[in-house]
Amino acid sequence: MPAPMWKEFMTEVVKDLPILEWPIDPSDIEKYYEIPTIEIPQLIGLNILDAEEIAFSSYILPTINLVESEEAPGLVLSQDLENGEEFPEGTEVVLEVSGNKFSAAIPSITPCTLTPDEGEDLIRDFMRENNVILFIKEEYEENDLENCDGKIIGTNVSQGAVMTTGDTLVFVISNLKEES
Repeated sequence: MPAPMWKEFMTEVVKDLPILEWPIDPSDIEKYYEIPTIEIPQLIGLNILDAEEIAFSSYILPTINLVESEEAPGLVLSQDLENGEEFPEGTEVVLEVSGNKFSAAIPSITPCTLTPDEGEDLIRDFMRENNVILFIKEEYEENDLENCDGKIIGTNVSQGAVMTTGDTLVFVISNLKEES
């Protein structure tokens, strides 16, 4: 709608509404603009899957660097922020994780059978059983597949592909086309 028509339309919409004074801001309004802080949890010594879960539930963003180590694969060896320190929510914490390169064939995912959460659970079980640490991402694809909306329709690799520690597995998730 062109600007002059929009102005006329809005004038008509509000013509019979009463004019009121805008309320004054509360005296403690500044606290609404503060970013909440969190205490950095201790992640060293945990399995990376557990460490990621704790980090996300604590509102911090883990970044993982795999390092060669004699330790068990997937063990958090260090973190760049000390536990107990306070930082704003959304702070990034860099984790060094033992990452000996192990490989294994991923389980097959039949299209349109699993939600992203179910697929992630399947791959996390695979990672625990095979000591292969993968990064999981999601991409959405518009299509006309019936009964598949919101379900995994494929991955970036073939079914049963061999993946190695540090590889990224992308779930392609069905997103129904909107009718125009």
